[in-house]
Amino acid sequence: NKLPSKRLFQILIVAALAVNLGLLVLYYLPAPKQLIGDETYYFGLASAIAAGQPVQHDPVWPPLYGEVMGMLFAAVGLRILAVQLVQIGLWLATGYFLFRITERLVGRTVVAYVALALYLFSPELMAFSHYLWPETLHLFLMMGGLWLLICHGDRWWAAVAGGVLFGLALLTKSLLLFALPILLLFFVMVQVDGSRLRSRAIRAALVAVASLVTVVAVLATSMQGRGEPSIAGSAVFNAWVGLNDIAQVDYQDSNAGRKHLRFIAAGPDQATRNAVYGKKIGAFLNEQGLASILARQAGKQYFRLFDVNTFLTTQLPGGPRAAYTFQAPLLVVLLRIYSAVFQGVILVAGAIGMASLRARPLSWLHFFLAFILYNLAILLVLHVTTRYMLQLLPMWIVFAAVGFYGGFGWLHSHQLPVVSG
Repeated sequence: NKLPSKRLFQILIVAALAVNLGLLVLYYLPAPKQLIGDETYYFGLASAIAAGQPVQHDPVWPPLYGEVMGMLFAAVGLRILAVQLVQIGLWLATGYFLFRITERLVGRTVVAYVALALYLFSPELMAFSHYLWPETLHLFLMMGGLWLLICHGDRWWAAVAGGVLFGLALLTKSLLLFALPILLLFFVMVQVDGSRLRSRAIRAALVAVASLVTVVAVLATSMQGRGEPSIAGSAVFNAWVGLNDIAQVDYQDSNAGRKHLRFIAAGPDQATRNAVYGKKIGAFLNEQGLASILARQAGKQYFRLFDVNTFLTTQLPGGPRAAYTFQAPLLVVLLRIYSAVFQGVILVAGAIGMASLRARPLSWLHFFLAFILYNLAILLVLHVTTRYMLQLLPMWIVFAAVGFYGGFGWLHSHQLPVVSG
């Protein structure tokens, strides 16, 4: 399991960075890629912040990403490239976190390098380091917090810093909210440093308090402005859209924007809109029946999530969301093949890795599995695009690396290794 770590690590970083920057060149040639979806909201919000104008955050979206981009624009001007360069740095740092986490949990350096390679050469993760969406920042904050707890969880400062990062992650994307209590439970129950249960419980409390302190100002502002303490109020709206999505792919029958305008028109504030649409959802459940709805949702939601036509490939020239402007048909075909093969390999290897996880002893790998299942559960109802795969992709990649290791073990000994974490 011992590998020439520094040299191999450097080779992977340089090679992946070259591919990433090559994709970034395509973003700008011969003209910059068009902004789509939420990118237009974030760019407009950040531009107003940079100009010192009073801004009103849409309560559907958490506020941090727009604020961070606004501060960056205020410092360097309205240069999207500056945001992209920062995000590429965050993408690399997240790869380091993932490498160290995998090395700590699996105990096999070769598996950690496989995880790092899968992460760095994911075309979707590279592409999102160029897009004006909060995914790259959110993954950096979430995985940074996990790195602190898993690799340095015996230190009180790591618990506090991890809590701050989780709080900031919540201010970037709110889907982490209900997974945080599960994370704290695992932090208490999983013994990785020989510490006593009481000591781990105290550090878990530090994580919780630090997270709460980080978000309390936003909660107070929300209470004053919307009458409810929340970071973002998108759950009811996304549930309504998800229940009414018809297509098995996220780029057909895409009318979330129009539905959002109708949602805004339903009331003067978020609490009223949520109440109106909560009643609509209740009536929809009574009319259709819970069993019928769940069966229909299961038949489309996961096709939308795992679709081979990803957020990157659908934006390539000729795609249903065509936003890139370069004209190179052969390159488009190669990128589509690369993305499709990569996604298929990740999904299959990840499933093998999950199947090889022992039930005992309890480990952080069990939290990773629980986090994946948590996301799959909420996405059974919420509006789904392939973009939502990114939040659980680092955890899936860890299991994919384990799956690769197990596959090579089977080829060598015809016995699939099991991993306990």
